[in-house]
Amino acid sequence: MKCPDTQLIPTSSALLSSVAFHVHLANGRFIILSSGRLSINRYQSSCHKRTITKKKNFELRTIEESKELQNKNHIAVMEKKEILKRKEFQKNQEIDLHKLDRHSVGSHGGRDRHGDRDRHRDDRHRYDEDRDHRRDQRNVSDYDSEELRKFEEDYKSDRLGQYVFSDLNSAVKGLVVQPIHLNKEVNRTVIIDSICKESAEKVRFEFGKGEDAREISVQEYFMVHHNIKLKFPKLPVVISKKRQHYEFYPMELLEIIPGQRLKNNKMTAGIQQFMTGANSSLPLDYISQTRVILQDYMKLGQHRNNKYFDAFKIRIMDLHPVVVRGVVLAPPHIFFRPDRARVIGGGSDVRIIAGHEETFVKPAKLRSIMIIDYCKGLREIDDFKRCLFSKFREHRIVYKDHDVEWIDETCDPSDFARTKDLMKQALRKRVRKHTRVERSSNHILKYYEEKIGQQTLQLCAETVMKMARCGGNKTTVDNVLRKLNLKCGGTNFYVGVPDAVNNRQVCINPEEMRKKLYKNTQFIGFELSHTGAQSKFDKLKEDAEIDPTIVGVAYSLKHATQLGGFSYFQDGRVHKLTHVQEKFGECLQGYKKATDSLPKTIVIYRIGSGEGDYDQVRKEVEEMREASDIFESGYKPKFLMVLAQRNSHVRIFPEHINQGNARIQNVRSGTCVESLGSAHGMMEFILCCQSAMIGTIRPTRYTVIVNDTDWTKNELMNVTYHLAFGHQVSYGPPSVPNVLYAAKNLAKRGQNNFKVHKDMAHIKDKTKKLYEEYADVLGKKEEEEAVLDKFINDLSEEVNKCTISGRNFWA
Repeated sequence: MKCPDTQLIPTSSALLSSVAFHVHLANGRFIILSSGRLSINRYQSSCHKRTITKKKNFELRTIEESKELQNKNHIAVMEKKEILKRKEFQKNQEIDLHKLDRHSVGSHGGRDRHGDRDRHRDDRHRYDEDRDHRRDQRNVSDYDSEELRKFEEDYKSDRLGQYVFSDLNSAVKGLVVQPIHLNKEVNRTVIIDSICKESAEKVRFEFGKGEDAREISVQEYFMVHHNIKLKFPKLPVVISKKRQHYEFYPMELLEIIPGQRLKNNKMTAGIQQFMTGANSSLPLDYISQTRVILQDYMKLGQHRNNKYFDAFKIRIMDLHPVVVRGVVLAPPHIFFRPDRARVIGGGSDVRIIAGHEETFVKPAKLRSIMIIDYCKGLREIDDFKRCLFSKFREHRIVYKDHDVEWIDETCDPSDFARTKDLMKQALRKRVRKHTRVERSSNHILKYYEEKIGQQTLQLCAETVMKMARCGGNKTTVDNVLRKLNLKCGGTNFYVGVPDAVNNRQVCINPEEMRKKLYKNTQFIGFELSHTGAQSKFDKLKEDAEIDPTIVGVAYSLKHATQLGGFSYFQDGRVHKLTHVQEKFGECLQGYKKATDSLPKTIVIYRIGSGEGDYDQVRKEVEEMREASDIFESGYKPKFLMVLAQRNSHVRIFPEHINQGNARIQNVRSGTCVESLGSAHGMMEFILCCQSAMIGTIRPTRYTVIVNDTDWTKNELMNVTYHLAFGHQVSYGPPSVPNVLYAAKNLAKRGQNNFKVHKDMAHIKDKTKKLYEEYADVLGKKEEEEAVLDKFINDLSEEVNKCTISGRNFWA
């Protein structure tokens, strides 16, 4: 199937943003600040043609105007200094007169102590009023006082609960703030360590030294020491830990420093959605913004002069998008039970829509389910169980023709020890599924899931209530059921090669094509998750940078939609895959266990960043060949290695863009561009698997590094698109094939398990013990390297033991 002509703009966002940072527009002139020199050039315009003489006169006049402006500024500064001198002289005279009057007031030549005290009190009041006025003008309140007072009352009466307080504590930890009650000369930034459970009225500390030392509350301290009456004294105070000392600050006297980088777990879903929408541009806006940056800021084009490009004799004559031919690939056939192909229809939103009579192709076998209620008495749980029970019968999710047994438990969300015991109890009773209705820490419970080996599914109270209402919201119920079936070892559907779509023939012989592409073929995905940069909070806390790189690995089994996987650790910031022989052998072992044979063709999708990864990827393939021979002597499968660039700077647009939302302006799912030339002469194509939801769609760039097979580019493009539908939870395709999408989730899981394991195992204490163990035989540098290697290997072995043997446990 052919699609309309597409446009492609290769652009680098990093380069454009760095250029635009140093470029400013002022009064219709283009001003570049560079090396302390100011150059002013008017925009080239057909309506402002001037001769060379007029241009020289304009430049001279501009220079004279700038000199005149400098002289005026110099005179203004001198006048300001004279005014300040006069004010200081008058102030000194007033002080001398006041001293003379003060000594002449007393009847016996003494001083009026009460009058002097009143005068100082009046001075303090005037200073405080001026300071408060300046502070109020500088810091405008960005909160609702009435809502905050209601929150204060709820907090005082303990009606909020520990969920709100724990969420608030985790959200503000590590934020950099600045007090607003201090002058600039003595002010400094403060890093929030935690939120105290007590209010400013109740938190007390020792103030003063020696005999003058006494206990004082935070509220009293600010009243006595700073003469500030707190508006919200019943709110909790902020704690900042500095070495061994704690500093307490009222929330109302702190402002958050702008421009800080926040992690997603510290933002609500609403804030994340707002940020995504605010920073996204639809295709029409994207093209317009790109053209403005190239022409006006970078001075590129036929009639523009860019001195950097001119120095290398580079001339860009045309800035219009490159017009190439594109194709819209046909979606695969989806096989539910009964075994008949379901055709995915066309339209702007390509997704699977299961019929009422179609059930999972391989239902899970459930013996019993334990439900742990962390909300303590949620009324809708019985209706929730009835809803699930009806869906189980509909999809035949049973165990030896017996209905599922339900086990109900309650637990406090902060009692992780009891949660761990309940999960062990469920494992002993052979409970296949452990459902949690909660608001507690998901990362710790996911760690227990893999550590103990008990499958879990976390549902929030809102989801349970939706499912309990009149059989539940259909979309919510379907999503929960798909995920539950996968986690328990079932398969929702298979993908296959289509013969026709919308009454148009796609493949002449789909059965032969299926045998060539899918039979005796294993698909493997590799994803690398590197440690992020340390925050200022971590640096001040002197946390060591020892976090390793996590590698997520997902592989197909008997069918392309049945996946297994694991994660492992390697040295931090290393972009080449290590331990290839051992880990690749695990993929082969999983395939052999599922099919009783070894794959003849192995297709590997590996995440990468570009041309710099080509050589090391080839080395990885050679290591996989050696691993195949070690796994079974004489075993030599055919390899097809594909490097996927998920963050490519290429964008694809329809040639004629209509006004409307993201789905109307963007290309549809399955759009593929294959006519791009590769600098290294490799097979390459750009594919959009996902449907646009917001902004401009980001395609994925695929480059074939090694190809031992007889697959054509067209066959590889179609297989890549078909595998994207293999993601079983969402019936809409993601941006990459299912093995690569699952590998990304596994890498996230490994990152989470490492953090939790690090906290629980007291990683610093272990490191110190290892240093002491090797101190006598190694030097300092060798000691650090040896201990780090041993630590990563030991920790990787411990955490990898957590991996559940079941399929799709990370769903």
